[in-house]
Amino acid sequence: MNLDALFALPTKDWAGSLVSLALAIVSAAAAIYSGAVVPWAAELATATAAMVGQNGKPLDPSGTDGARARVHLVEVRAKDPAKGIGLVALLLTVPMTILGIIAGLQVPNVGYLYTVFPIALAAGVATVAAIVPGRTERHDADARLKA
Repeated sequence: MNLDALFALPTKDWAGSLVSLALAIVSAAAAIYSGAVVPWAAELATATAAMVGQNGKPLDPSGTDGARARVHLVEVRAKDPAKGIGLVALLLTVPMTILGIIAGLQVPNVGYLYTVFPIALAAGVATVAAIVPGRTERHDADARLKA
């Protein structure tokens, strides 16, 4: 048994359909995760900013306002979508990217620009969408909570 026999798809039309399906799933996973993380990051930034008083100094955590702001920041930080929906998006994106690229390599008479490249590009966008949004807000919130 060789690798060609192991990865061969039933028909070339089936390969094209799998490319389309993989592209749709990878793109949707990135969009759904981004749709969840961007509002959360904004809420986290607001909760982090609430830990600073009007004079620009951090609120005292033993005071009423400081304690409320800290509890709210801890609650918002705990809702991080990376732990739930981000993990699901990652678990969908990785295998569908691999399947889509394998299928794209088997579509006859079509360049890789139309089969493999869109899936690789969507996977790259999904990776950026998983890493970039909320990164600064997470770091700022963690630093504020440690202080």
